[in-house]
Amino acid sequence: MEVKQNLPSTDQRVSGRSKKMGLSAKPEFCEKLRRMSFYERRLQIEILEEALELYVNKKKDKQKTINIYQLLGINKVQEIQALLVNRTLPQIISEVNNLTSKINAYQQAIQAIEQQMQTFQGDIS
Repeated sequence: MEVKQNLPSTDQRVSGRSKKMGLSAKPEFCEKLRRMSFYERRLQIEILEEALELYVNKKKDKQKTINIYQLLGINKVQEIQALLVNRTLPQIISEVNNLTSKINAYQQAIQAIEQQMQTFQGDIS
């Protein structure tokens, strides 16, 4: 019996992925993923990879927000609401501008420190 090499595939998509994964999921999730894959003409793994990337970015954004609140000394939702209560829109805009200036100053200070550290690390090497 002869085995033919390089048979044309009906699916011309090449994923470049080689790591196998075994996952268990709810039937509804599997069906939703299959339908999305079919309608978008994408591999299921492409959709899952994009979803993971979005999840990671969302977590980073949330952590940045938490860090900003910590820098400003705001730890609770009630404190944030207290900052906004009984203020006019121009007052809120002014406060946001002030906070933005502080954040920019902090970011510039952090960048300056990082540059100094890189220079210092380069001197050590």
